[in-house]
Amino acid sequence: MQGPLDTYVRLVYFKNYQRQLFSDSHSVDELNNPEGSTSGLMRYRSNFGASWTRRNYDFGVDGHYYYFRILPKVEWSAQGSDRIRDYWQFDAFAQASLSRWLPRIKHHNDLVVQLRVNNVLDKPCPRCLRRRRAGLWRLARPHLLEVPDRKILG
Repeated sequence: MQGPLDTYVRLVYFKNYQRQLFSDSHSVDELNNPEGSTSGLMRYRSNFGASWTRRNYDFGVDGHYYYFRILPKVEWSAQGSDRIRDYWQFDAFAQASLSRWLPRIKHHNDLVVQLRVNNVLDKPCPRCLRRRRAGLWRLARPHLLEVPDRKILG
């Protein structure tokens, strides 16, 4: 096999997250006993992956890990639990350069097409209810939009 194999790992970790809204109010531990003023906060979150790159094509796998999230007490009855469980997701992609079949594209530019399959294992997202402005509840599911970072016709 020729071409580089690239790997990466990113980890975000919060040891603690204390929040005090007003100078005369008490401090709130938003990780272990949240009151709801900070949404989506998790102790751990990570991204990791590997890709194999050739001159005209790439293949790769990306992974995501989301640690469980403790919910504010006011959301426990609607959620059916005091937390949202942890979640693993794996994505795969293949991309190819079209410049070898389109000779009008300049050498320093590139036109890339990418096929990406998110959530390859089709693992369901954890049940996560979020309040909309109208006060209604809806099932929230993560969405991802990927755009290759290569220069196109320019």
